[in-house]
Amino acid sequence: MSAEPFKKSAVTVLVGSANPVKIESVRASFALYYKNVSVLPHPVDSGVGIQPVGAETFIGAENRA
Repeated sequence: MSAEPFKKSAVTVLVGSANPVKIESVRASFALYYKNVSVLPHPVDSGVGIQPVGAETFIGAENRA
């Protein structure tokens, strides 16, 4: 069964990242439910290192949300 008949028309999603892989994965996910998807990257400082480990991972995610 295709989800196509149930798709809503359009959505704009703001992503707290400029990472092209993350942006494309968000676009692809929302495209399952919306005909037109606009994804706007919004780089945000996470306040942790580039490769966070352990609790820093959660802290960085919370800071970007």
